[in-house]
Amino acid sequence: MSYTDLLGTIYQADQRAADPSDNVAVMTGFYAALDQLRAGECHPDGLMRLMEMNVTLAYSADLIVQRGTPETKALGHRVGQVSMKAAPALQALSERFANTRRIVARAEELQALRDVANTLDAVTQALTRGELLTVMRKAADVVEEATAEQRRKEAA
Repeated sequence: MSYTDLLGTIYQADQRAADPSDNVAVMTGFYAALDQLRAGECHPDGLMRLMEMNVTLAYSADLIVQRGTPETKALGHRVGQVSMKAAPALQALSERFANTRRIVARAEELQALRDVANTLDAVTQALTRGELLTVMRKAADVVEEATAEQRRKEAA
């Protein structure tokens, strides 16, 4: 078992309710990146945070669906749709950055990312501390892998 797998197992075992300060800590970085984007001052690290925010929401939606009741499944699917709607916006921002070396959002892209932030803010309050840490770790891994893959393609 790798260190990352071990951490994942430990995180998942933590069934304590997430502390409100956990939620504030999680969302502060996401809202800061969103504010930078709105102001036209977003850098690649901010774009990565926005990607992590969206992937975290997608993984959170999956967790909600897995909880099993018809109500939670329906909610999880609605939450997942917010993430899916934002994916093209993030793709457009990435492509725009590749072409212009600037990260500038159109109004509809910014709104899609605001929707992700607001939805994630609400959803993370319903997760246990272990679930929150697990989805965040998975999201960071996914974004890091995608970024590394993109750098390999650009270097080739």
